[in-house]
Amino acid sequence: MIALKNTDSGVLVDAVMLAEDDVSIVFSFTRSYFHVDLERVAEAVVFLKSIMRASGERAVHRAGARQAGQDERYRELMRHLEHTRDLFAHAPGEPGLVMVCFTLPSFDVVFR
Repeated sequence: MIALKNTDSGVLVDAVMLAEDDVSIVFSFTRSYFHVDLERVAEAVVFLKSIMRASGERAVHRAGARQAGQDERYRELMRHLEHTRDLFAHAPGEPGLVMVCFTLPSFDVVFR
């Protein structure tokens, strides 16, 4: 992985990581986000999955491919709903004035 830095004198190499374990840390449990504008999101997701083996597909999508992440989250929820009888319930916490939050007991996501 090569980290580039845009400076007044041009683009410089700021850091280089060669070990797979080091690269995986950048995109996994550090919860670092990055933003990209891609024509083909699927190819970027395949690449990120190759360096984030232990993190799972949701982490890959959350890391940078927001729309793909939302799509994958929806498909994951639909697959989960096929195998549960759980009902949606209000999420624990203080009620808000702008939105309602809800969850499923067997799914570790809060929806708003």
